[in-house]
Parts: sequence; C-alpha cells; structure tokens
Amino acid sequence: MIYEKTSYSCGAYFPYARWLWPRNMNNQSDFSSSTTEKIRTSGKGEKTSEGKEISSKPSEASAESSRESRSGMTDMFKQNELLYASTLEKLKSDQSEGHAQVYTFYDIDDNGTAELLTGHLSTTSGYYLAAIYYLNQGVSTYLAQSRVALAGGSRESATIYTDGTVFYACWHSLHSEADGYLYKLRSDNTGFDIEKEGEFQVAWVKPDDERSANSIFDLGSKTPLDLTSRTWKEISSYSSNP
Repeated sequence: MIYEKTSYSCGAYFPYARWLWPRNMNNQSDFSSSTTEKIRTSGKGEKTSEGKEISSKPSEASAESSRESRSGMTDMFKQNELLYASTLEKLKSDQSEGHAQVYTFYDIDDNGTAELLTGHLSTTSGYYLAAIYYLNQGVSTYLAQSRVALAGGSRESATIYTDGTVFYACWHSLHSEADGYLYKLRSDNTGFDIEKEGEFQVAWVKPDDERSANSIFDLGSKTPLDLTSRTWKEISSYSSNP
C-alpha cells in the first residue's frame, strides 16, 4: 500500500498489509473487466390505453444532454486526477500484496473539493473501500483505510457516510475492544477534526448494545455511501498525460 501521511495512528503503523475479503470473494484480483457505466434500454415499446406505442428510444435532445453530462463528468474526473497525481502515480507503481486496484472521486463533505477513494472490485460482491485521501491545503494526504495486517493481527476499518463524516476504527484480532474515531473534514481544506473518539466492543456484541460502535457513535442513524454509485477506474490505466 501507498501512504502519504497517517491521520491518526492506532498503535503501530504497518505499511505492508493485505485486505480483508468476504468469504464469497475468490481472490484480490477478482475484478470486473469494465468499470464504465452502461445504460440499458429496452427494445420493446409500451402501449397506452389508446393503443399508441410509446418509443423507448431517447429523443435527440435528451441524448445530446446525456452526452454533455458524461463529457462534464469526464472533465471533472480528469481535473481531480491532476489534483491527486502524486498519489495516483505511487499507487500505480505499487505492486505489494493486496494493493488497491481501482479508484474514484467523491466529495465527502460537499465543500466543492473531491476526495480520492481507492478500493477493490469483486465480480460478485461489489466494491470495497481500501483507502481515503484528501487535499490538505492542496497536498494529497492520507486519511483512513480498511486493512488486515499480514502478521500481528492488526485490523483497520473505514466507512464513509452521506452526512459528510468518516468512521475509522482499529483493533487487534485477539482483543474484543476497538478504538473508534469519527472524522469530519474541514470545509476550508486545512485538515480534519475528530468529532468523537472512544473505545467500543468489536466482537460478541449486538448492534443495539450500549457498548457497540452503533450506540457509542450513533452509526445506526447514518447512511453509508453506496460505493456502487460511483464511477471507478482501474489504477493500472491511470496516465498523467492529458
């Protein structure tokens, strides 16, 4: 993995890590060959009560609007790539075990500046977050990650919520307690604040238990970001050339 800078360290810092995968994932290279959004339209029309057929084909105006929208998204994606070029170059050259293989951008705190998200894609289980980077006064900076250490039992987990917060937790596989931190990026791009931190039970506890992360950090009232809603690209295809 590639790190620009740690945000908040839970004990020792491990630069070599592999990702924690669900059981239904075959391996870490189980990716879809296409990360481009596809628009499907039915070839069949529908009939009104008067028997008139409604064409399922979009009008020329709507097709043009769609093309302009895609063009605008492409331009914005390229602009974000320029902002995070230093990190993307390092990620592309990273060949360590379990390295991230896809990336996208998302404005977590809705301040007009997008953050860089890296992850993995399973053909059966969707996307999984690997790490989050943000711009700290214009410099690409590491914020949080999800990982399992190759040795030692260290665990980390990061979740982005639609209310603009990021929950980060770290623990050891032999312990039932974990340290949790609720991050909030600063709107002026000067860093982030820890809105809440504390210890919680990570094992043998129900979600509604007062010792759970849901209860201590009120995560049950938050909505996790749907990673499948983003447009992802393979890191190997990244190019700094315009």
